[in-house]
Amino acid sequence: ILREPVIFVHGNADAALYIQPPLATGWSRSIQYFLEQNYTSAELYATTWGDTWSGGSILTTYSTMHTCSNLIYLRKFLTAVLDYTGAPKVDIIAHSLAVPLMRKVLKGGNLIATDGNCVLGKPLGHRVDTFLGISGANYGLCVCQLAQTIPAWCNALDGLYPGYTCEDQLICAYPDSECKQKNYSAFLENLNNDPNREADHVYAMWSDVDEVLLFRGMTWGKSTSRIPGMNGRWVSDRNGHMAMKDLTELRQYEAVVHHSI
Repeated sequence: ILREPVIFVHGNADAALYIQPPLATGWSRSIQYFLEQNYTSAELYATTWGDTWSGGSILTTYSTMHTCSNLIYLRKFLTAVLDYTGAPKVDIIAHSLAVPLMRKVLKGGNLIATDGNCVLGKPLGHRVDTFLGISGANYGLCVCQLAQTIPAWCNALDGLYPGYTCEDQLICAYPDSECKQKNYSAFLENLNNDPNREADHVYAMWSDVDEVLLFRGMTWGKSTSRIPGMNGRWVSDRNGHMAMKDLTELRQYEAVVHHSI
């Protein structure tokens, strides 16, 4: 192993590798690109977590959240890669719901979730050189403003609830002035207030035309895909939610290898 191993983490209902479009396209394109840049398969890691759309119900995340079980699984996968490779540091590229999940995996600590409570352990950010979060919902989604309980992924405990109001602002998607978001998803709020860094270098990418995040990816007037303390960002004006993962392999490579985005 000559290079820092790269761990690719897909979003909800996707898979580690290509299964079928439009949503289970996996990381096959990115992995192929990294292999073409002389990475070896011993330096590239991905795992399938959660329910893949092609193999289960589209709406599995509609009625239940499995936040703690997913976090424990992903934390075990990360530590397994660290132990197996013996690498001092790894790089992590996460997409969609995996962005807040992997941020929590790296920050560690405890979580009270809808599927129980979990203890993740000590922070692991010092073992990560670059963390790249693609199209994550780190500050919730405006579509969840009025839906605290159904669907389950909107819930205010460990879901994507953005808060009912934001200071004097009442409409999440179209605020008319700046406001400081608070009383949103407890999971996300604690995550964003946690001073432990995800990595030495933290980057975010998102799109203004994301059909999953909606409203130009904004929550209370700011991008929900931003990461506190990030070192750089790139915003697309043409890629959809899956294309932000599937068609950005060069930028992913530049972020982890050259720390530029």
